Amino acid sequence: MMGWRYIHHDHSHTVIGGLLAAVCMAFVAGCASTPPATTVKEAPVVAPIVAAETLQYVVQGDDTWEQISERFFGNHDRAARIAMDNGFSSPQLPLPGEKVEVRVAAAELDEVRAVAAAREAYNRGVDQMQYEDGYQDAAGAFRAALMTAPHFVDARYNLGLVLLKLGDPDAAQIELTQVVVARPRDKDARYGLASAHFQRGAFGEAAQHLEQALALDDHFLRARYTYALSLERMGELEAARSAWLAYLELDTESGWALQARSHLGQLPTP
Repeated sequence: MMGWRYIHHDHSHTVIGGLLAAVCMAFVAGCASTPPATTVKEAPVVAPIVAAETLQYVVQGDDTWEQISERFFGNHDRAARIAMDNGFSSPQLPLPGEKVEVRVAAAELDEVRAVAAAREAYNRGVDQMQYEDGYQDAAGAFRAALMTAPHFVDARYNLGLVLLKLGDPDAAQIELTQVVVARPRDKDARYGLASAHFQRGAFGEAAQHLEQALALDDHFLRARYTYALSLERMGELEAARSAWLAYLELDTESGWALQARSHLGQLPTP
């Protein structure tokens, strides 16, 4: 079965005001307070907030609004609001190097502080994931991050992947189910949860989540491969044949394509 995409380090560049000075230690840049953004164009309908603090963030690489929300709040829930506050509709993305403002309501201060405090343990877990003998330490680090910030979805996602690597799909399923609830349209989360079901031998449940991942991205090769394999393990041989052929329409040359042809060749002739 194909591998997973894990979430990498957070190397945010943030400018932060007085009440959140402690948060600054979790990011890379310095601190200063700014007034709330006022220009709005084509904004979605999002309830306004009274900001206790307005933070500045320097956009990194291919950041999305969801990723910016994740960096501060530990989840994607404020993505549309952050886009609106900066005069964008959610599909429009800021350019790398651009400064955007993140307003934090008084009721959200503890949540933002918790994510910042959890960042060191989270990054330690990501470091340990690079080594096969580091998975236990990575799991411990991600659990420590979640003790500090239970709403830190990237930490929970990576914990689920580490548990799969450690051969504990039951525990991984618990964590990854929570990730899918938080991010129902995240294809990687769906694939991770499908992998947990697959390792448990629950091939029907795996296939269901893989179908949902493919509905989000029909060129998602890992999901296509594992979907065909799940159908084969279920004994749905004609459906598996169709799924292998669909995979090979998208991938003709990789090592996985060779494996797909091998599986296809071993199916009974109709």
